[in-house]
Amino acid sequence: MGGTSSSSQRRQAQIRWESFFLSFLILLFAAVSIGWFYLKAYEAVLASERKDLERLAQAAATVIDPQRHALLRSPEQTGSDLHHELLEPLVRFHQQFPSLEYVYTAIRQDHTIFFVLDTRSTDVFGTIGERDLLEDGSLFVVYENPSPTLHQAFSRQHVASEPELHDDEYGTFLSAYAPLRDQDGIFHGIVGVDINDRELKTRLAHVRRAGIAGFALALTFALVVAIGHTLFRHQQISSQLLLRERQEQLSKSEHLLKQTQQLGRITTWSIHLETLELRLDEFHLSLMGYPDTSQQRLITTLPAYSEGYVHPDDIPLLQQRLQYARENRTNDTYQDAFEYRFLRPDGSHGYFSVVAGRLRFREADGSMSASSNIVVGLAQDISERKSAEQALMHLNEELENRIASAVEAVREKERLLLYQSRLATMGEMVANIAHQWRQPLTAVSLHIQDLQMEAESAGSVDNATVQEAIIPSLEQIRFMSRTIDDFSNFFKPDKDKVFFSLREAVEETLFLLSPGLRSHNIEVHLEGQDDTILGYLNEFSQVIMNILNNARDALISRGVERPFIDIRLFHVDNRPVITIADNAGGIREHLVHHIFEPYFTTKSTSSGTGLGLYMSKVIIEESMGGKLGVRNTEVGAEFRIEL
Repeated sequence: MGGTSSSSQRRQAQIRWESFFLSFLILLFAAVSIGWFYLKAYEAVLASERKDLERLAQAAATVIDPQRHALLRSPEQTGSDLHHELLEPLVRFHQQFPSLEYVYTAIRQDHTIFFVLDTRSTDVFGTIGERDLLEDGSLFVVYENPSPTLHQAFSRQHVASEPELHDDEYGTFLSAYAPLRDQDGIFHGIVGVDINDRELKTRLAHVRRAGIAGFALALTFALVVAIGHTLFRHQQISSQLLLRERQEQLSKSEHLLKQTQQLGRITTWSIHLETLELRLDEFHLSLMGYPDTSQQRLITTLPAYSEGYVHPDDIPLLQQRLQYARENRTNDTYQDAFEYRFLRPDGSHGYFSVVAGRLRFREADGSMSASSNIVVGLAQDISERKSAEQALMHLNEELENRIASAVEAVREKERLLLYQSRLATMGEMVANIAHQWRQPLTAVSLHIQDLQMEAESAGSVDNATVQEAIIPSLEQIRFMSRTIDDFSNFFKPDKDKVFFSLREAVEETLFLLSPGLRSHNIEVHLEGQDDTILGYLNEFSQVIMNILNNARDALISRGVERPFIDIRLFHVDNRPVITIADNAGGIREHLVHHIFEPYFTTKSTSSGTGLGLYMSKVIIEESMGGKLGVRNTEVGAEFRIEL
């Protein structure tokens, strides 16, 4: 009796020892595995954070004008207009990414690094979150403890980031640096962005939580295994109960596997390399959108499957992978992975991601063998991921197009402002000339009138003779005064739209250009019906002047024998139309499509800027909502304005 009790105690002790040892091995393996995965996850997250910081540093570098930045040379410029001008876009950038601790620029002189711009140096443009301002917000603050990585970024003049957290006089940070280059590629300094150790630890918290959760799961699993092992050994006397328990576990595992397949949209398959018999599980066709297969596995052949369910362009890919499997039939380590498109019933297509390997089975002696003729694998439906990738690609393309359009629009506005600025300057100059000329003209007019009165009172000359001498002089003075007024008004920039006569606008422009046209014997013909429109009179007159000047220059440069310019005003579909045609021979065909491009000119660089026709098109089409075009006629070029 005592022996039986002792044997039972030994068996129970052995069971407890086995359970403890197995649990210990599981915990040890789990701890090592989780530690390794935690380290890899930490490295991956840290690498991702470094890449994100490098991209932010490069983005911050784009908001700074490097050439203007180079004008900051001393701490005395702190608070200057230039300081604030360069700091504002950097602050706005920092406000978009408040998780950043510092955003700054730096230069290196004689191996000493100086901070130039810092977004926390002033609150003129607002604060960054709840962060305090720097104690010393001046320019050119010496960086006492720069890292080797920062020095390397200056030496190599390229993007860099700290491999780990680093300490300096301001705290502990993870930093990234980007070179500050101008449009000629000249290096002017470094743009840096920092996140503090608290922010980085916050971002890494999910990795720690995952590690703790994994260890807790492993501990729970070890306890479950220990308890299960103990119960299993205690219940080993009942083979029927054990068999039933295993059958139930197998059924649950199969159910769990099916649920896992459905949730992960995964299907299993196998193929015989010689007969090409293809076996698919019951989920395969349903994943592709076909009717339920009544829980029956599908047995077919690879050619039949390819013809009915595979995108035609991907059938050669399946044939290539089949050939690869045949070539490696004796290779026990054979593995393969690829993607192909499948066809849905509605004609659309989806994507399968496939992994393949040898079918392995256990021999009678317990060793594992691989079949040389059977390949098994998994296929996962990744259609949603592919759709998301394509949508992201299209979004990136759309954003690039929008940015390009916005940049071009800004450039057009800059050109228009430059053109208007030049006209305004010319208007001021003409106004000053008019002011200087008007007083002498008035004085001459008064002197002539005084002479008239003295001659009439003295009676030395009859009135008819006096009038004959005086009146032409006064008319000439009035003509000169009117010319001054016309030039002054012509170059005044329009602020508001006004109603004006098209014919009068053309005639006024011809009046201003008439001396230059007459001096070269250029005949001008103006005909057609007048019309009144709402628009910018002076800008429209500038368009007419640009076209007439181009026609005049072409007639002169080509030495046309009987030069003329025809101007016609008429209507097409109730819209006013103006055509200006010359007989200068026209524009060469390969240049016609470029004639309205900015800075394009057929003249020498000394006589043409290439902005006249470009600005004319902008004025007509954007400011006045019309159209400006050009075509060649039999004798010359014809410009057509539709309003």
